[in-house]
Amino acid sequence: MSLSEMTGVKYGDIPDAAKDYVDIEREILDMKTIWEPYTKMLDSLETQQAFSIQYTWPLANTNPMILTIASHGSNNVLTFAAAAGIYGIHPGMTLFSEDGGAADWMIVDAVDTSGLTVTAYNYAGTDKIGTAGNYAAGSKFMVMGTSQGEGGRAGRIKYTYTTAYNYLQSFSKQMNRSDLVGLLQDRFSDEKFQKTKLMTQFLKEIELAYLLGKRATITSYSGTGRPADGKHWMTGGIFTFTPDAQIYPYGTNEFDMVKWRSYLSKVVKNGEGPKVIYTGLEGYNEVWKVYRTEGVQLTPQELSFEIDSPGYKGHKCSLEIHPGLNDSDYERYFFGYDKEYVKQKIAMDISVRKIPMDEYDQDRYKVKTIRGLKPMSTDVLHILKVTT
Repeated sequence: MSLSEMTGVKYGDIPDAAKDYVDIEREILDMKTIWEPYTKMLDSLETQQAFSIQYTWPLANTNPMILTIASHGSNNVLTFAAAAGIYGIHPGMTLFSEDGGAADWMIVDAVDTSGLTVTAYNYAGTDKIGTAGNYAAGSKFMVMGTSQGEGGRAGRIKYTYTTAYNYLQSFSKQMNRSDLVGLLQDRFSDEKFQKTKLMTQFLKEIELAYLLGKRATITSYSGTGRPADGKHWMTGGIFTFTPDAQIYPYGTNEFDMVKWRSYLSKVVKNGEGPKVIYTGLEGYNEVWKVYRTEGVQLTPQELSFEIDSPGYKGHKCSLEIHPGLNDSDYERYFFGYDKEYVKQKIAMDISVRKIPMDEYDQDRYKVKTIRGLKPMSTDVLHILKVTT
């Protein structure tokens, strides 16, 4: 079915909410040459069926591979600043560090998640965390797998999580069409343009909600010249779920290669899937200036790069301009995340229906979808913003 026909079978999965609608989402996502710039997220997110306006899920934290201690107070006890610092650590796990002045391998004996301590012994079996002596605050220990004794129990992966929630949001737009438009050549081309413009704006609004959306409910209200509306549910986007500690603000005069590389390392570090960073044209220009300052001359095509870093398990990270950000105050923001960890819930695909206009010689068409974002972990979400 073509977008211009706006006719077809009824959408049947949720008949009460989608009566007389025609599903056109797959057609939109397949038309790469027209809609691809405005469906960057929609075309890459794994989709799950939604059955409720509010949905919840376990927000899993990725287990750290590098432990940073807060203090080393006794011979074989390490203390940490927060529980997140020891997620997944368990007895039998092997640690390695050189921050004490020598190469030390040690085995974990006990983990106290309430006291935020890890008890470990060196491989000589003495009552020391390592052979190098005490470790200063901020010392780092690498997780080196599990040391399983003869007849012992194999290691396990343990995820500690909290419950997250979000809302589905109802997105819709409509357009009126005169029944004479097909007989007027100048108006006919106008109609095609308006349909394209309507769909472009519709798709941009969904993608911006997925990036910038603020999770909220709005109670019913009555505006000037309009009847009272019912309750509104707004889906939270990447901005809603990104922890404050993972939002990195810089002025344009202090944004340099060191800060850019630091941001890239944070985006690439957590998660097992491919990474993507969306920004606006001005953000793209800020990165371009950083490379030019370092004496690296790049064409616009060369800056659309992929980072393939063996140091981070071969993760790939692409920097892409999102046209939706060009029209907002967020064109110098960078939204980075792991694609495998960000999903969406859908109760109704992008669909259209014809609304009867009995008293007028025109038709009204409405395009609609009901969906929301579902990030599986906050560890993989990172935002950089460059302010002028």
